Amino acid sequence: FLFNTLNVIAGAAAQEQARDTGELIRSLSDFFRYTLENKQERVLLSQELQMTGRFMYIQRKRFGKRLLYRLRVNVEPDHYRLPPFTLQPLIENSIRHGVLVKESGGSVGIHIRESGGDLVIHVLDNGVGMEKEQVSALQAAASQTPLNPEAAASKFSSAVSFGSTGLGVCNVFERLHLSFPNSRMRIYSKPGSGTCIEIRLSLEECKDV
Repeated sequence: FLFNTLNVIAGAAAQEQARDTGELIRSLSDFFRYTLENKQERVLLSQELQMTGRFMYIQRKRFGKRLLYRLRVNVEPDHYRLPPFTLQPLIENSIRHGVLVKESGGSVGIHIRESGGDLVIHVLDNGVGMEKEQVSALQAAASQTPLNPEAAASKFSSAVSFGSTGLGVCNVFERLHLSFPNSRMRIYSKPGSGTCIEIRLSLEECKDV
């Protein structure tokens, strides 16, 4: 029903020559479909980038000049796989808790390359940043791999102290570690300068050959 309704609205927008409205509806429909129908454990990097692009199209229409998006991909995205919704939650955190906290807004970006046998993904922003103590605590919470209920509860408690930022980051890294045991991540941030989350995935684990 949801997709049929969105298609009807998109058709009406096309008849009225409302191009921006039609594109917004298509972006929302594609995003919902990816969210509700994707049951794969791993998807192509190209799919992740496409859906993150759809998400960013909606956000940029919503916030206008307060939000910029920069994408630099120095690899062939059809040659790598990762868990679905790896990139979008990190970008959303950057927007909500980094860029839009500033009255003037700012930019978020994704940079992807190969280096030293790894696929290196940077999700970065020029938002408000975090204090050193916050970075260390969030890094520790996100890097934990809960092996028992007590450890899982401790990790959840630590993440909750950061609100949706902590829960989102921890969820992404936990799913990455389950799919790629050799994955690593680092959080770099400085008050007033922004934040960069670095993900390193072994090419042996993530390359789609």
